[in-house]
Formats: sequence, C-alpha cells, structure tokens
Amino acid sequence: TELPVIFSSFERTDFALFGSFVSNKDDMRIVVNSKTGVSVPRDLKGKRIGLVPESSAQYFLDLFLLYHLIDPSEVELVYFNKPMELPEAFSSGAVDAVAVWEPYGYRTMKLAGREAMVLKMPRLYTQTFNMVGNKQFLSNKPEAAVKLLAVIGQANAWIEKNPESAKNVLRARLSLDQAFVDYMFPTFKFDVGLPNSLLVTMQSQIQWAHDNGHGRDGARAAVNSMPDLLDVIDGSLVNRFRKEKAVGAAP
Repeated sequence: TELPVIFSSFERTDFALFGSFVSNKDDMRIVVNSKTGVSVPRDLKGKRIGLVPESSAQYFLDLFLLYHLIDPSEVELVYFNKPMELPEAFSSGAVDAVAVWEPYGYRTMKLAGREAMVLKMPRLYTQTFNMVGNKQFLSNKPEAAVKLLAVIGQANAWIEKNPESAKNVLRARLSLDQAFVDYMFPTFKFDVGLPNSLLVTMQSQIQWAHDNGHGRDGARAAVNSMPDLLDVIDGSLVNRFRKEKAVGAAP
C-alpha cells in the first residue's frame, strides 16, 4: 500500500510509485469489547488498543481519534507483530479494542462473538494498492511498465465482468466465509490510475510519519526533511498507458 512507500521515501530516492490498481474506502475497523464500557469513540480514552505498529491501521486510528477530538496519547497502544495475532488478543482480553484492516476485523468479530462491536467508521482514509519500480529501470524500460499497467488493467476488467468468479478466488485464497466476501467485495474499486485522493493521502502520511518519528528509522524520519511527492510519484507511465489504451495500442 502507499504507507510503506512513504516510509521508504525518507531513506531512499531510487524508486517511484507509477500506478495504483485497487482502492478501498471501507477496509479499516476499530473493534471494541462492550464489556469494557466502550460503545462510542470517546470511551476509548485510557483503553488498551491492539494494532500492528506503523501500519495503515495505526495511521487510520490516529485520524479516527483526532476526528473525534481525542488526543492519541490518551489511549494505550499495544503492539503486535502480525495482524493475525489480534483476534486472539482481543478475545482473550489482552486488549480492550483492536485497530485493524479486513479480513482481521471480521475474524476478530467472529471469534469474540456478542461481546465485540465495530465503531462507526467515518470515511477518513482511502487505502490504495500500488505498483512501484526502480527509477533507472522505469527510465530505461518504460514500455515494460506500461505493459504491466495494461495487463493489470485487463485483470481488473475481468474482475468487473466476472465478479462471482473473482469472489471464488478471493474466498479460496484467504479462506473466507461467503457472507464476508459478498459484504466486502463491493467496497473495492479496481482501476488503474493515479487518483487525486492518493496524492492527498500520501502528503498527509508524510507529515504524520515526520511528526511522529515513524518509519524504519524513526529518529531519522523525525529529523530529516520531508520527501517531495514529485520525487516519489511518476505519473508519466499512467498517462502513456491511457493514451495507448485510447488508441487501442496498449497490449
């Protein structure tokens, strides 16, 4: 997703994000335990919230707390290395809530049963899945990157025309329930491009990473000058792909 790209941009400049192919405005979940007295966002103050550090879930949690006028320092963060650890941690009572993406929010709800509830999520964050390449390679072999954009575009077109078959692949690959797949599938937008929302989100994430010292070298992220998105994103290849597609030249 775009957040690891931001973290890397504090350390190196030899790569570029040159296209996105999937986005989702409804992938994040904050699951709470009703027995701990949490039913609305303000009840999160002083509670233990489990999450994977420096993940999209932590970025969203900070947005969510600030949106509800809660200082992120007023909650206790409990870090886990892998998202699959969160459902059990929640169910066992090791944390009062979890901030996580799907399908782990669903798995948390399923494991915990009636005690679990999802807080209402304002659409504060559009998550994207992107293609990143070495700048030298993209410069020397732009036709290869354009071909990649084209075949991903073909895959997206197949998904749009064959949603039930695509759902079957998703369900089998991730061992998901049919009901969950039917619920989540419409929240994904399959489209090759570089949406304006991506640029806004990445600029916000740069500021967030810098202000909070996040990244592979947090101290460095906190003191270094912030990356310039013009050095991180290369929109020329998407533009070329669109032109070739318009004239029927894209493979």
